Amino acid sequence: VYAAIGDSERALELFENVNRYQSTRTDVKLEIAKIHFNCDRLYQADEFLNKVLQKEPDNPEALALRRSI
Repeated sequence: VYAAIGDSERALELFENVNRYQSTRTDVKLEIAKIHFNCDRLYQADEFLNKVLQKEPDNPEALALRRSI
């Protein structure tokens, strides 16, 4: 919701909190990667994409975002 209304930092904070307590969720890591990517923090986006792709090497959304970096 926050990302949709342009409050990327608040969205990132919420997703990071979820990630802290549910660290196996690749969907959350992918959302964190997208936020970092949209904020031009490509190194951080790539770090989270690596975590997603380690667990889901064929994740099409993660692979597409990786190609954009």
